[in-house]
Formats: sequence, structure tokens, C-alpha cells
Amino acid sequence: MLQNVIDDLRRSMDSERKTFNKRIEELEAQRDEYKSERDAYKKERDAAMDKLRELEAKMAAEQEAHSNVARTVVHDGGLYHGSIRKVGGTEVPHGTGLLRSLDGERKRYEGEWKDGKYHGRGTEFNQDRVVYEGDWQDGKRQGHGIEHASDGQLIYEGEWTNGERTNKGEGKVGFMQVTDDKGELLGYYHGETLNGQPNGKGELRDGTNRVTYKGEWKSGKRHGQGKECAPCQVLNQERSQYETKMCVVYEGGFVDGKWHGQGKAYYDHLGFGTALWFDGEWREGLINSGTLFPDGTWGGGKMSGGTPLRPITPIRWQAGQGIPGRAGKQIGDLPRWLRDRGVSGYFPAGALG
Repeated sequence: MLQNVIDDLRRSMDSERKTFNKRIEELEAQRDEYKSERDAYKKERDAAMDKLRELEAKMAAEQEAHSNVARTVVHDGGLYHGSIRKVGGTEVPHGTGLLRSLDGERKRYEGEWKDGKYHGRGTEFNQDRVVYEGDWQDGKRQGHGIEHASDGQLIYEGEWTNGERTNKGEGKVGFMQVTDDKGELLGYYHGETLNGQPNGKGELRDGTNRVTYKGEWKSGKRHGQGKECAPCQVLNQERSQYETKMCVVYEGGFVDGKWHGQGKAYYDHLGFGTALWFDGEWREGLINSGTLFPDGTWGGGKMSGGTPLRPITPIRWQAGQGIPGRAGKQIGDLPRWLRDRGVSGYFPAGALG
């Protein structure tokens, strides 16, 4: 009986000893794992501290080389005033600043810099006049920018790459040569563009900068609503002499460069200004249907009571019809009158007899 009790106690103690030993093994394993994690953390911490010290040293060197305090130095044959940095031991523009001529009298460039070159947003000058304003990269025009002529007029607005105009996408231009299908110069375009062609709203000017067309464009040609003008002689009654002015010759629709759709046409009347000779529909540059002399005058102007000067009865007309042979005492032969006014080319073949 006693022996049984002793055996039970011995078995109980053996079981508790195994449990205790197992727990010790678990704690030792946890200790070793913690030690491994601690060593790894210490290693990472030491590496991070080394990197931090390296960055701090680099920043200190950078701050020493880059001065945010405005300085004045000679650079690229001019006098620079602004923030700088040292490159190869030489102080160069870096950040923002202004470059003037060496005598300090004229601006050359004002804006952002990087390592001595135009970089970022900036404005270039010539004789103190803006010639370019926009984006720069590594000393060259890059990105979006606007180029001006020496007199301030727009030359180009759009995208640039490596210092060159891309003529891609939407933009604006000035002094762009426009030619007809035969290559003959029509004038110089000022206005909106798409991929390097007149597109949108714009003006065509002659060699003396007079506007010969103002209106809408598409793919390099007049298209949409517009107004075409030409030089005409107008009497200045105060001076009793004729003066050259730009007079409207057509106002209305255009398609593919030609008068098309609803429009009004005018001719120059011998120094008395212009007279409206047709109002109606046009097809590919020729009249199709409408009214000749819709204002009731062949020479323009009205008397004090509103009665037209040089009166004529408006004539309804459409393609396929002939033009009346006579139109009152003052005009006489109407087809001949229209030819003399230089508008016969706007009639279909045979309309004037």
C-alpha cells in the first residue's frame, strides 16, 4: 500500500519535471529569438545612423556650396545677381536670379537657374525687350513658351523641344507665310494654329501689316465666318485728296479658302468708298442666288432724308439666269458696269452675256 503511494508520487514528480524542463526550453528559445531580433535591429539601426550621417554631411556640403543669399558675380559675359552654388570650385547661378549685360544696363535673362544654365521658368531679353518667356531645360527652350519679335509682336506660342519649335498641338503664331495652291504668297498669318497650320481665329496681313482677312481658319485655309479686305481709294473731303484705306470686299462664309455660303460682297466705287453689290448665297467663290444691289444704290451713301444716292432697283437673281442688260440712265449697260467694277469673275459662266 505504501509502495503504491510512493510510486504515484514519483510519477507525479517526473511529470512535473518534464513540464518544467519543457517550459525552460521554450523560454530559452524565446530568449535566443529575441537576441537574434535585437542584433538584427541593432545592425539596421547602425546602418540607418551611418546613412543619416552621410546625408547630413552631403546636405552640409550642399549648403556650403549653395548660397541662398543674393550674390553678384560675373557669368557668361554678363553680370548676375541672385542665388548661387559652387560647381568645380566656381560660383555659378543656381536657383533664381537676374543676368544683365556686363555694364548692368540691360536685362538678358530673369528667372530660374540650375548649375549655371537657364532651367525652369524664365524670361529672355534682347535690348531690354522680351523675346521669349516660358520653360527652359539645361539652357535651352523646352516645354511651353512664347516667342516675341523685337517690337513685341507674337512670333510663336506653343511647345518647344531642345530649343526648337515643335509646331505640335494647339498654339499661336505671328508672321507665318501663307501661300495658295500654286505656291504664291497670300500674306502673313497671325493667330491660332493646330499642328503648325492656321486653325481657329486669325488674321492674314500683307507686307505692310495691313489686315486682308480676319476670321476663322481650318487646316491652313480660310474656313467658317470671316471678312476679306482690300486697299481702296477714299476721298478725304477735308483735305480734298484721296487716301488709301482697307475696305471690306466680302463678309460671310468661307469653305476651303473660297467664298461659300451666305455672304455680302462690295466693290470700290471710284473714291467714294464701297457699295454692296450682292447679298446672298455663294458656292465655291461664285454667286448662286440672292440680290444684286440690295441697298438700292450702286454707289453707296444716302441723302439726308435717307434716300439712297445713285439709286438702283434691287435685282433678285439666281444661277441659270442672265443679268439684265440695262439698269437705269446712270449705269446703262449693267453687265459692262459690273465688269468695269472688277467683279465679273464672281459670276457663273454666261451670266453676264
